[in-house]
This record gives sequence, structure tokens and C-alpha cells, in this order.
Amino acid sequence: SPGVCVHLFSKRRAELLDAHRPPEILRSALEELCLHAKLLLTRRGEPEASAALYLRKAPDPPEEHSVQSSEMLLREIGALAGTVGGPGQLTALGVHLSVLPLHPQFAKIIVWANLLGVGEDALAVVGCLQYRDPFVSIGDAGVKPMSLSEANRSVRSAKWALCQPVCSDHLALLRAAGRFEAARARGGDEARRFCNEHSLSFHSMLTQQQTGSKLRRELRGRDLWAPLASRHAGDAALLSAALCAGLFPNVAFRPKGGKGKLQVNNGRLQALPHPSSVVAFSGTSSDSWEARGGHAGTSRHVDEDGEGCAEDAADGWLCFNELNQIEENYSLSGLS
Repeated sequence: SPGVCVHLFSKRRAELLDAHRPPEILRSALEELCLHAKLLLTRRGEPEASAALYLRKAPDPPEEHSVQSSEMLLREIGALAGTVGGPGQLTALGVHLSVLPLHPQFAKIIVWANLLGVGEDALAVVGCLQYRDPFVSIGDAGVKPMSLSEANRSVRSAKWALCQPVCSDHLALLRAAGRFEAARARGGDEARRFCNEHSLSFHSMLTQQQTGSKLRRELRGRDLWAPLASRHAGDAALLSAALCAGLFPNVAFRPKGGKGKLQVNNGRLQALPHPSSVVAFSGTSSDSWEARGGHAGTSRHVDEDGEGCAEDAADGWLCFNELNQIEENYSLSGLS
């Protein structure tokens, strides 16, 4: 219902706040914007021009190094071709990715999912990834008061119940979407009951369904949806392959004996799974890596909240949605 929200800050913090929110172009990822800029430049007969030249004309142009980093990622995922350090030309894949209303990596997931026959499954997952995580947090209205650690344990338990025996946050999203749709079809309060039992936000799940339907129409309208796009629906291995191919270079390696940490960026960074990930564990629950690799009784690396992952489970590669940093600590969210 309508009301008034009051935010209280200390005087010192209030003095540090910006008078106005920075423009979106200065606080958002630039990959999608750079891809559209390259498409416009190509159509204008300037395929070799850098997106930075185009974006400099914006009222609040982004930092050039931010544009260069975005172009580097686009080159890594195959959307741009050219030498490292150069602007690069738009590839055929880049053209296809640019017409979808998605981050280029998510758009690439959809392209690969079409080829591998898990299109509908990928749409359900990407629909969830587009917005906030549908699994509830301590900030969600209607959730009983709980600590951050308790909230993470609750979400992790709900994800594991959905995705087992496969250790995947993405598969948990897929199965949550499928069972939510089935619960809605049964009518009544079935969908809300399902969400309450699995720590899901009812409104976020509705948004996910609407997003998936919109993306499907967009793909069909642009002839990017194959007739047999879902011929292998439900195949977790093929979905994982599409996710990895699309999210690359967001991959992490988990070495045996690595104290439970994951190596990212060619080993230059070390990170733990985010505490809400199904790949993580709490001190009072079983370790999903240990169960998956069959290494009972392995030693564990934990943080100050008693959360982490097993030290001596088998080596393995994972793909992830996002690398997060808090001070000097790194964590990975959305792992498969």
C-alpha cells in the first residue's frame, strides 16, 4: 500500500553522498551499449572505429578505459574480431547478439541453447538472471526476521532441494520456474504456497515468466528461434554447456587442495562461492562438493561465518554469473 519511506544517515555519510544519482552510462556495464555503438558505426561505413569515439559524444561520456574493457570482453566472446588493443570489427555473431535486448553474454547463452536444443530451458534461466535473484533475502517484505547467515542457509537449502543431484544455481532457477508455472496452472494459492516453501519471491517469479515470454516473441520475430530449439529440453548437461559457452570468460577452476577457493582470471584472483550459492555450504549442513565428489570427511575452508567449501574435493571447472568484491574479499554468484 502507499506510504512514506524515510532513510536515516549519519551527518558524515550524508556529506559524502552525491547530490544527484550518477547517469546510468557511468554506473552500468557498457558491453551492450558498446555492441550497439559498433553496429551503428558499421552501418555508417566505419566498421573499424572504436565505440569510444561514438560514446564521447554523450552528455556524460564514460571513461575510455571502461569502454576498452567492454570491447575486450566483446572480443573474448566473439562479438568483435581484430587484434588485442584495436577497436575490432563486428562479427556475424556480434550482429545477432546486438539485436537481442540482453547483455551480450546472456544473448550468447540463448544462441547456443538454440543450437543445442535447450532453448526453452535457457529462456527460463536467463529470464531469472535478467533481474534480481528470485530467491528471497533478509530485505524482502513478508520474510520473518533473520540474520544474513540464516538467510543464506535458507536460500542454499531451497536451491539444493530444487537442483539435486546436480550442483547448479542455474538448474535450481530452471526447476523453480518450471514448478512455479505448474503451480500457477493448478490455480488457487498453489503458486504462492510453492514460493513460500522454496524461499522464492512470488512477484519475481511472475516477472521471470513475463520476461521469458517477451524474449521468445523477440527471437521468433527476428528468426532467431529454431523450430527444434527445445528438442533436448530437460538435459542438464546440454544446458550447462550452453551456459558455459555463453558466460565465458566467466569461468573458475577449483583445484584439489586449494583451501576451498576458486581460481578466477587465469589464476590471478581467488574467490569463494557466494554464501547463498548451492556450491557453498554452512558449518551445519553437508558440503555439496563433498557429496558430488564422494570425498567424505575432507577438510574445509570456512570464513568467519562458518561458510565456504570443502578443501580436498575433486578438481573442477565452473561457470559463474558475477564476480563480487567486498574490500579485499571476492565471491562468485550464480555457479554451475
